[in-house]
Amino acid sequence: MNLILLFDGDRESGGRFVLGGDRARHVREVLHAEPGRELRVGLLEGPLGTGRVVETAGDRVVLDCAFDAEPPPRPLVDLVLAVPRPKSLVKLWPEIAALGVDRVVLVRTWRVGKPFLTAGALDPDVYRPLLFDGMMQAKTTREPRVT
Repeated sequence: MNLILLFDGDRESGGRFVLGGDRARHVREVLHAEPGRELRVGLLEGPLGTGRVVETAGDRVVLDCAFDAEPPPRPLVDLVLAVPRPKSLVKLWPEIAALGVDRVVLVRTWRVGKPFLTAGALDPDVYRPLLFDGMMQAKTTREPRVT
């Protein structure tokens, strides 16, 4: 991860954020962050900034964050894509976000089978975490809009 993506639900108070799950594990085990270390952070759909590690206890990491005044602008790239096979689409979601795409428009062409349109890969609960992975790699806080 080149950026730790923060969500409003992570906010404890003011500029203090508490991470859990994969992001906390990444900070502890991959980045080997100790209290006092600064990390690049970004608030979803908001500004970028830095987060100073305050505590790494158990399965959580506490960060004190300071953000830039303005969020980065939305990218000027749209992607129109015929719905691919679900397995391929799952692999594409992080790459789409990492490339800096602003909007993804999925269309059904005559070669797209109807079962592809009901696949789990088109469920926001499935593709949003994959988009977030790509966003963290690309150091962006702007989530691609999917239609």
